[in-house]
Amino acid sequence: MELRRVFLPAVVLLGAALWIPAAATSPPAAATSTTAPSLAVLKKQAATGDPAAQVALGQRLMDSKDAADKVEATTWYRKAAAQGNTDAEWALGSAYVLGYWPGIAQDVPTGLKWLRKSLADGSTDHMANYGFALDSWGQHTHNDQAMKDGVQWIQRAAEAGSAQGMNMLGIILLGGNFGANTPDKADGEHWLLKAARLGNADAQVSLGQMYVVGTFGKPDAEAGLHWLRAAAGQGNVAAEGLLGYLLVSGDKHVPKNPAKGLQWAEKAVAKHGAGGYYAMGYAYQYGDGEPADPAKAWYNFAATQRVDTKHQFDKAGSHLSVVAAKLSPAQIAQMQAEVSKIPRPGKASQLN
Repeated sequence: MELRRVFLPAVVLLGAALWIPAAATSPPAAATSTTAPSLAVLKKQAATGDPAAQVALGQRLMDSKDAADKVEATTWYRKAAAQGNTDAEWALGSAYVLGYWPGIAQDVPTGLKWLRKSLADGSTDHMANYGFALDSWGQHTHNDQAMKDGVQWIQRAAEAGSAQGMNMLGIILLGGNFGANTPDKADGEHWLLKAARLGNADAQVSLGQMYVVGTFGKPDAEAGLHWLRAAAGQGNVAAEGLLGYLLVSGDKHVPKNPAKGLQWAEKAVAKHGAGGYYAMGYAYQYGDGEPADPAKAWYNFAATQRVDTKHQFDKAGSHLSVVAAKLSPAQIAQMQAEVSKIPRPGKASQLN
């Protein structure tokens, strides 16, 4: 596994070149209630023109496995958005930006307009995600003003207290990219630390990697492990996998602790995290914490490649070739069949 010296947040590629934070890809949960209304009741309420009921109905229908229900959900979101409901506006904007909802083709400019309207709700995290989407679209279309405006929205969100905005701004300042001018490591570290201390797991993972590899100067394995453990403690699958690999391998001068590393790796594997599979593959290849077993190593490296949609584990292929030389074609075929059962990461349905 290669740790990059300037770490960018996990992202999802949209269309040709639009990037949206992966941390902003899950649909909002419907309001919890001990007596949730039935679908029939929701439809009756929505039919009266109640925008909150229309959004709740849209959420309920979007969770259905029936494609027709999902199409109907879009209709109810449109009705609520037409009345100025900010939840519906954000949902529609997400749908157009991502292009993953039935009946809605990707149309980023239209999506950005809906997202912008929804910011009337005052959500600082929405400000940050809107800014990132706007800036990213500006890069794709070579629109300098859109990039500048996007970064301003992110900065505004960060200054208003959004940990997500702080995380984004820190990454932008570190790389001198996404509409920023020149890299500023001190300011970048400052904003990432603010986000991490507020509990933002993405910032914690970024800082963990950066301290381990020495992005801010001399490598600091202790500080890196501290932030990775903080993120992993929140169930962050990337942190669990990375902790597993570092503790199993002792890479980047991290003190080896294969037993603990495997515990973290197994947590990530339970969520089909690429980093967890990679750490397990490494352990079985070299006999760190587990007896060397080329078959199990092959399985885990192949699983890494299957779920690694962001191509963060480029070295998995070379490890795979090494262990494959020790296996028969029949063994590999059998394991290929098992790996094919692992679910691939799903597509995003809505921004947070």
